[in-house]
Amino acid sequence: MLNLKKIRKINSQTNSPEEQFKIGYRFINLKTITQRDSFYESYVSWNRNSIKREIKAIKWTLKEAESNPEVLGRWNTSETLLSKISSLEEQDKNKPYIVKSLEWLKQAEIDFDKKLKKVAEKLVEFNFCKLRVEMNVLDVSQNHSRGLDFYITAEETIYSETEEQFGSPKRIITQIGRAHARMIWVECTEKESHWRFICTLKK
Repeated sequence: MLNLKKIRKINSQTNSPEEQFKIGYRFINLKTITQRDSFYESYVSWNRNSIKREIKAIKWTLKEAESNPEVLGRWNTSETLLSKISSLEEQDKNKPYIVKSLEWLKQAEIDFDKKLKKVAEKLVEFNFCKLRVEMNVLDVSQNHSRGLDFYITAEETIYSETEEQFGSPKRIITQIGRAHARMIWVECTEKESHWRFICTLKK
């Protein structure tokens, strides 16, 4: 005989928003390990080459000034820019890149985690991280050279108050939604290349 009191108690149980967020974060974190490594590499590379990019920009200005002196602006001369290049080259030579790389890696970790947390918040918003809800993934990334593209389906399980199956309350599984999660690699020239995270609920 069905124990309605027990069934109703189980069906009414829920988890807190904080617990749901942890579920969403763990889920998306496991799915983005490769992308995290690429993000770290890009972040360090961009910062490591910042001085070289500045030198390159100054050299471009000097070259343009040969035919158009106005590009130097009011306060610059070829001599001041050449001096600036020498100063930057000396900085690049003496900069403690090993120590700085550790700092950049730490900042990259912080930035990547912020992105994951935003996706986790979306999954909570979609009710995908509640108690008795299971998320499943269909990966459709095979058409991408880089990135991640998958659908997340969520099913909620409750127990019937009127039907039994194999001597226990019958499990009732309900589809509660489908989300499309994407990580798109964005090549940048004015800041470090990065992953853009998008997570939308599909109808």
